[in-house]
Amino acid sequence: MKVALNRVSRYPKWPREAVLAASIWLAMMACAAGWNHYTHQDRSFCPLRRWTGVPCVACGTTRATLALVHGDVVAAIRWNPLGTTVVALFVLHLALRVVAGRAVRIELSPREWRIALGCGVALLLANWVYVFFRLGWTNPGI
Repeated sequence: MKVALNRVSRYPKWPREAVLAASIWLAMMACAAGWNHYTHQDRSFCPLRRWTGVPCVACGTTRATLALVHGDVVAAIRWNPLGTTVVALFVLHLALRVVAGRAVRIELSPREWRIALGCGVALLLANWVYVFFRLGWTNPGI
């Protein structure tokens, strides 16, 4: 494995799909925050959870991000540990790129890629189990 800190453009060109997905997520996060603030109800906006009652792997990430914005790291980790980690790493990556004009580059051999993929799948499954037991099964449509 090789890790390098490469010089890159400070203002990256983001793929349209990524910008659209992030914009939709931010809009949903704003709606959830507004709903929870004005109604004093904690309502999930996750489509999978609303249709089936089963929380998805990312359930709680919006609330975790809101907790991070308010400076409550412990609550953020309780809502969704993997989501909190991904959001924090994204913010660090973006800050490193915009402020210093650098990006971390990691080169892996094919064997290391397989190991990393296996670890990633294991982390996703462990996070989903945690989120499932943290948020529980609910009645669809709630």
